[in-house]
Amino acid sequence: MAVRISATVLSLAVASCGADPTVTSVHVPSDAASTDGADVAVEPPKSPPSIENVDPPRGAFVDELSVTLSGETRPGTAPISAVSVSGTDATRDGDRFSHAIALRPGVNVIGVRAEADDGERAVDGRAVYAGPRWPAGSTIPNAVGLHFSPLFLDDDEPDPDDLSGVLETLLVDPAFLAGLSSEFDTEYATLTPTSVVIGGAALEITPVQDALILDATLTDLEVQADVVGKGLASLFTGPATLRFDRVDIHLEVSLSTTDGKATAEVLASDFASEGFDLESEKLDELAVDFPSTAAALENVVYELIVGQVSTLVSDTLGGALPKLLDGLAYQGEFGTAAPIVVALSIESVAVADHGINLTFAATIAPKVPSVSPAPGSVTTPEGIPAGAFSAEPIALVLDDDVANQALFAIWAGGLGLPSTLYPVAPGEEPTLDAAGLPKVFQPIAKVTSTIGLPPSLGPRLLDQDALPFEVAVGETALTFETTDARRFTCVLNARAGFGLALNAEGLLAATVDPRPKTIEVAVGCPDVPVGYDAGNVAALLKLGVPGLLQASSSGLAIALPGLPLGSFIESGPLAAAQIVLESPVIAAGEGGHAVIIEGKALYRAGP
Repeated sequence: MAVRISATVLSLAVASCGADPTVTSVHVPSDAASTDGADVAVEPPKSPPSIENVDPPRGAFVDELSVTLSGETRPGTAPISAVSVSGTDATRDGDRFSHAIALRPGVNVIGVRAEADDGERAVDGRAVYAGPRWPAGSTIPNAVGLHFSPLFLDDDEPDPDDLSGVLETLLVDPAFLAGLSSEFDTEYATLTPTSVVIGGAALEITPVQDALILDATLTDLEVQADVVGKGLASLFTGPATLRFDRVDIHLEVSLSTTDGKATAEVLASDFASEGFDLESEKLDELAVDFPSTAAALENVVYELIVGQVSTLVSDTLGGALPKLLDGLAYQGEFGTAAPIVVALSIESVAVADHGINLTFAATIAPKVPSVSPAPGSVTTPEGIPAGAFSAEPIALVLDDDVANQALFAIWAGGLGLPSTLYPVAPGEEPTLDAAGLPKVFQPIAKVTSTIGLPPSLGPRLLDQDALPFEVAVGETALTFETTDARRFTCVLNARAGFGLALNAEGLLAATVDPRPKTIEVAVGCPDVPVGYDAGNVAALLKLGVPGLLQASSSGLAIALPGLPLGSFIESGPLAAAQIVLESPVIAAGEGGHAVIIEGKALYRAGP
């Protein structure tokens, strides 16, 4: 039997449908009267079907990369004609349905849709976190790689933006040279330097298979030392000053690791000098009465000092290389709202004609875990590339396992906790345009959110464009409370293209693809007030997901850490200096399972 309402009431209801999805279905016959106050015959309102008892549950952690999703449907005013899961028809058995899904490592977006014969529909959006996982706080081996090409080892330029330039600066730095006072002992005498001065240094570094070739030229080298002679050489005991106009040293050095530390071994060395001069009051006095003895002692001292200088330079250069590499084992914190602790340790060092390759184990964990313990971050079998994976002077590569561990740590450290988006505390920047929310949520009183799953990063599959990765977010629950005591809870799940690039401030910033056609979205609204169509509310929110993703990514920016040269010395020109990447380019490794950040080296005098 038809219900009769006035035309005025009908027009108001139809006008409000787009902004307030309370009316599920209204039909106006084509011959209905349109005069205000006249009665119009209207069909009874339709009711949509429902989707219930879906398994796996929301936010589940699934060990395998496949799952059979199942659930039940309940018809509304008409029989259900079709059920689909993520766009594919599901298998139906009465009110039950099921569908086998191949999953990707990390967050998977799943949409379920039930359609009825009368055009009504029900939707459900959820996400699961799939695949093998690292336990929270694990140390991930082979997680980070670093490649120094021959251009970074030696670019034939005077600036200290390459390894040879850094060592050249180090060799003439008085603060560094002041620490070179190791005792040198032979069967003839013991020589202890008290002062070392090098007027100039030129260094060439050439990588070959399994070794670095270092050719150093030192000019105006002066060593002041205390000499304690033995036997006949005891006549020479006392202070002495030794000078060389030029010293040429050739070294072959191998690099390796021991207990997480870099080590160097001098495989071969060669020493040549020009313009040797020795000053010693004791020797001058001895030369007056015993000139031949003085000459012999001078030859002994020359041999001593040649060995001392050769050992000094070899130890200095050989010792500086491990110190530099050990300085790359970053230990520190990132972030403020949900800070994470990052710890790297050197696993391996390899030298070839294409340069130096280092690998690091990594541990990334929340500084203060806030979310209840979860199974951990996803792992994939692919590792970081090896060999000459970049032609740039410096290239950093991160395995997707460690990238996902970082996302997990941020989530576990606070991102996954409930937060209030509106209203904000006095003085805080608003994170939500409350006035811009759909009319159905007005007048708004409060908006809260909870991110139920850690975000995940993976290869780009949705669209082959300039963005090399995809980021997926799941079980982001938004609760809207109105001033008239209505309450809506909806869950957003999305996968979108993702990239990294430098912003105008020189920070490494995130970019998310906002195009609706290239975003996978599933929204479900499990809790809406009586009289509201959950599917209509979900559709309204789904339209806003692209803008929400773009807005949320705009604040994700970090400064790339540099190579701290202070690992060599605590004072002098290098103490506060670092080498950073100039205009780095971010790309995906083969298959999209690694993040490569590469570029030219830039010397920065201050922090």
